[in-house]
Amino acid sequence: MLDDIAFYAANAIAIAGWLSLIALPDLRLTTWLAQTRALSLLIVGVYLATFIASFVDGPSKGDFFSLDGVADLLSDRIVALVVWVHILAFDLFVGSHIFLDARRRGLSRFIVVPCLVATLLVGPLGLLAYRIAARARPATSVVR
Repeated sequence: MLDDIAFYAANAIAIAGWLSLIALPDLRLTTWLAQTRALSLLIVGVYLATFIASFVDGPSKGDFFSLDGVADLLSDRIVALVVWVHILAFDLFVGSHIFLDARRRGLSRFIVVPCLVATLLVGPLGLLAYRIAARARPATSVVR
């Protein structure tokens, strides 16, 4: 029950963050959220709670030393939740970085939004796409 609440809470926070970065970039609140990483930190709070809960549940089968060991770890519901919340927190943190860096460089939203969406969906590939786009595209006027 509590693990479901943590799952939905972390997802709701992440969705709010991504919607603000992608759809509401001109709001001062969006800039503040990106600069402070406030929503990522809220997700980190959920992460901490789920991480602690994973120890309360007792040791999980599996380990980090082989692919089979990682697969066994991820077959545990609470460990899968911890990993998912971890991904949500880091991807939103990276999205905030992209948002702020693009503003500083004055990059067009037509370049930034696809990179943010890619970061949301396939994290590291979105960051890679942004780094390539930021290097390839000259800065224009400041994006607000």
